[in-house]
Amino acid sequence: MKTALQSRARMRSAALIEPYTRSLRHVRSLVPGTAVVSSPSAQQERLEGLVLGRLGYLYDPQRGASRQAEFVPDGIVTDAGHFSMRVRGTDVAPKLHGLLPRWARGGDAVENGIPGLRYRDFRRGRGVSFFLLGQDGLVTFEGISMEGFESYRREVLQEVGEESVDAGDWLAPQESSGPRRSVDATRAASVIARRLGLLLHRDVAAIDSWWNIPERFAVELIVPVAAPDPMPAILKQIQSPYLAPRLRLERWGGGHHYLSVEGCAAEIDLRILRIPG
Repeated sequence: MKTALQSRARMRSAALIEPYTRSLRHVRSLVPGTAVVSSPSAQQERLEGLVLGRLGYLYDPQRGASRQAEFVPDGIVTDAGHFSMRVRGTDVAPKLHGLLPRWARGGDAVENGIPGLRYRDFRRGRGVSFFLLGQDGLVTFEGISMEGFESYRREVLQEVGEESVDAGDWLAPQESSGPRRSVDATRAASVIARRLGLLLHRDVAAIDSWWNIPERFAVELIVPVAAPDPMPAILKQIQSPYLAPRLRLERWGGGHHYLSVEGCAAEIDLRILRIPG
């Protein structure tokens, strides 16, 4: 029979895609009743919500004719002021490039990306970290080098005729106007970020995400038609009392499951898309 300690460790291990033995050591160090995954500071929560909310496909192991991995999370590390994800795949550089503010050459306003977002090298080539100018908080992607990331960006910006920011740039005039998200909306995306591993069920072929209305973050689990329904198991885990903030299933129908987020007005639309295969 599993003890409460083991159950808590398994929940952390699944949420963060972390080895069980490491999770068990961490949970043993916690005061009983403490959430097994640390909560972010307010500025960190906003940053990781903005970043994770723009990635689109959060898990994409074999899309397309090539059947190559596009974007696959292999591990997550969190604390109050940092979120780090180890990733692999051919779509990592394009996704990270899509986070940064960009505008048409000669344009006067940001058309894509997150205004005020900047990047820097993480541990001498181990990854790329993102932050908002003038604020605390850091989101890191390990598995791509700064050199490889910047090389990709230079090529794409030249090809599409866009302008953007470099690592050490101050705020550009174009960033004074651009897309904005509410605190509640970004909290919903941050909640998914810190329990993303729970969505990586064996029968889920890919995971897409987007804001479908300003206060609702949609997470679509792409599941082969012949596979069993993973939703009951995922819903049980994602609403675990061992995690914070708490999620609660409020209503469902038509393949949609609407979850409220403790402490805010936003909600998460967890849905399934069935595909051949």
